[in-house]
Amino acid sequence: MHERPFSLDPAPGCRLRGNILDFGTEPVGVFLHGFRSDSRGEKAESLLRHAKSRRYSWVRFDFSGHGRSDGVLSEFSITDALRDVSAVLEMFAPRPAILVGSSLGGWLAELAAQRTPDRVKAMLLIAPAFNFMQNFLAGLDTGKLNRWRRDGIQDFTDP
Repeated sequence: MHERPFSLDPAPGCRLRGNILDFGTEPVGVFLHGFRSDSRGEKAESLLRHAKSRRYSWVRFDFSGHGRSDGVLSEFSITDALRDVSAVLEMFAPRPAILVGSSLGGWLAELAAQRTPDRVKAMLLIAPAFNFMQNFLAGLDTGKLNRWRRDGIQDFTDP
């Protein structure tokens, strides 16, 4: 069995893209990548191989503004990312999910589990970045923080 691509439209003008490996078994594993990452990284590929070798159903997708999904990174929000996770979980309702989150994806897994405890059977969190945005903003120097507040965006490529 091979992965097949899928897309979802959780909001107007937003198309999520990802891949699914569905053996029709439950639960469904869902990989949640980190900030400025995507579903085709080394962890995602390794976890896919593991799921496939054990015939586990598995999903990996890109959050809005990341990878193959629509959106602009500078407009990425935790609220939008949680909407993305909810849309993917609904694809499999009522099957339970195991959320595997890396970095920011770990924090999102925890938030999603709080919102839908009946849907999340288990979580595996890899270096979860709890309170990522608060910590990120606290690490900005005064000039960058003022620019963030004034313009609402931050150039993440600017050291």
